Amino acid sequence: MLIGSIEPFKSKESEINSYLERMDQLFECNCVEEEKKVCMFLTLLGAEAYEVLRDLLSPVLPKDKSYKDLKDVLMKHYSPKSQGKPQFRTKQSGQTSSLGKSQSCKRCLRIHVDPSKCPAVKWKCFACDKIGHTARSPLCHKNKVHFTEEEEEQFEQSSQGQNEDFKSHFRVKRTTCYRLVEQFARSEFYPSEHKGGSSLISAECHILSFLWYAGNNCTIRESGDRFNMSLSTFSSVQRRVMSFLLDLLPTVIRFPKTDLEKERVAAEFEQISGFPNILGCVDGSYINIRTPAHKIKSTYTNRHDIPSITLQGICDAKKKFLDVFTGPAGKLHDSRVFKLSFISSEIQTLSNNGHYHLIGDSAYPIRQWLLTPYRDYGNLTRQQIKYNKKLSSSRVKIENAFGLLKGRFRQLGRLDFHKVVKMAQFILCCCVLHNICIDYDDICEDIVNANEEDNAIGPDREHEMRRLGELKRQYICDLLNHE
Repeated sequence: MLIGSIEPFKSKESEINSYLERMDQLFECNCVEEEKKVCMFLTLLGAEAYEVLRDLLSPVLPKDKSYKDLKDVLMKHYSPKSQGKPQFRTKQSGQTSSLGKSQSCKRCLRIHVDPSKCPAVKWKCFACDKIGHTARSPLCHKNKVHFTEEEEEQFEQSSQGQNEDFKSHFRVKRTTCYRLVEQFARSEFYPSEHKGGSSLISAECHILSFLWYAGNNCTIRESGDRFNMSLSTFSSVQRRVMSFLLDLLPTVIRFPKTDLEKERVAAEFEQISGFPNILGCVDGSYINIRTPAHKIKSTYTNRHDIPSITLQGICDAKKKFLDVFTGPAGKLHDSRVFKLSFISSEIQTLSNNGHYHLIGDSAYPIRQWLLTPYRDYGNLTRQQIKYNKKLSSSRVKIENAFGLLKGRFRQLGRLDFHKVVKMAQFILCCCVLHNICIDYDDICEDIVNANEEDNAIGPDREHEMRRLGELKRQYICDLLNHE
């Protein structure tokens, strides 16, 4: 039984400062343990403030944050600090102008928008109820970094052509990009305080520059020039964005752990071909690289004689990654990469001791928790052929996932980093963005054929070539003996 009580928070009736102070006093009076504070806080907070928290923290759930973090988010939202007089970029004339200096509309904070024709001039800000700007705009006296679904829909309808151009350049929809901008601006990785030197680079420019580099076949120097940054500045910007995306990885790329999550994933796979209890499909894909510094080229050369590292992925029926592992040299076999991955030591427990299973191709060893197709030596039964067909129709999802990943982020065609660690981090960041795009229904139509199995001389194909050679040898032997 709680000593005392506190009403749900309502922004129109009370100040957030005093409300949080009262909440602290309530916890102290009842000697609430630290690990229980988050649960009690979210319960007592009320529906209005909880919805705000969920939107601000998306895709992370409020229950996954600490009590202090939740208070800080609410304080920044309801009592923002003054940012001073906003500065706006101006458009440079001529064909050589860069995106870093392109025009940014102060009403909607989008680049390449003529302020006089911005659709936000007729919109009503949901934060301050004034006409003429969005809630993300510095014109809003509450200065709240947020963007409602209604505003997103209005902008989509009013600037469809611009959005298509935007996606062709940055490989994601405009709304997806600015959701990332909002999250990055609130994160600890964005330097909110300017420490002198060159002008402070906006959160928008951070995300746009990273998306441009990841989505196009260009060098770091070319991308820096396009956004009017020096090589060192662009590298620092990329490092901040990558740290931000890697911080999101545990919440965006998650293997199903609860029984409910496992049942949902298995049901989605079963709808495809009727194959039961699939927890995910696993495969590996080569990411071509330059030979890492101080490394021997042959160590990383794959069967196509190209230096590469392997990206191992496990995905669900929606082509969303459940687990990723990268870094091993492309010379290693897929089964060896699986043994090196972190999931290999946990999969038996995660599969409920074999009740669920992963599915893979013939490169993987068959286990109770990892099913592979029958090897076709020409003597398969009708039942075995049917099994292989149904398994293949589900397993193709991981090949599609790799195709979507490489089609969206063209930089994965060949990485030009010097260190393997940097390569692995960049690949993981692209996988995080891949999952975020699927969550936001941001579909990419460019698909790269990532199925490398046909080009491989694996055990099945090796045996088939041997069998054909033996048949031809026997044919010639019989022909010679008949003469």
